[in-house]
Amino acid sequence: DDDETYLASCGVVPSPVADADYLLARGLFCTLDGGSPAPLHFGHDDSCDDVLAAAAARRLPLLVANPDLVRPDGKASPMPGRLMARYAEKYEGAAYPVGKPYEHIYAEAIRRGCDGAAGRVLAVGDSMAHDVAGANRAGVDSAFVCWGIHANDVGVEPGSAAAPLDADRLDAF
Repeated sequence: DDDETYLASCGVVPSPVADADYLLARGLFCTLDGGSPAPLHFGHDDSCDDVLAAAAARRLPLLVANPDLVRPDGKASPMPGRLMARYAEKYEGAAYPVGKPYEHIYAEAIRRGCDGAAGRVLAVGDSMAHDVAGANRAGVDSAFVCWGIHANDVGVEPGSAAAPLDADRLDAF
């Protein structure tokens, strides 16, 4: 939704795949191909194959800022983690995840914000496999957001911080 603003804040200007230096996946609601944003009409994992094929033909690397596999609302979407897997597997493209759960995101947070003290970093996220597990591997404390992608698993209303927490379901999870 805010892809253009995000890219501008990073000093990045979208360009057509034919002129690009790399692909960036952070969340996929639209494609920016050097012009106006084009809504991404997602039906299946192959919805981005035209872009991936063109990028692979040019041997462009794919940087994945958010390697999540599912959306918190459960809706179908070519999440960046799924796009990364498809690019690597189907097109043999080089893909580089740079977000949770990969170690370097935590190492950089520790380096930048805490003078090397992991005990001063708190990772916050709604994915046990990405956010919590990645933090645990990096030796960083984590706060699990129960009303995200695992809301149904722990017995809370998705997207609602006001829902009562079912402690037994959370323990079982």
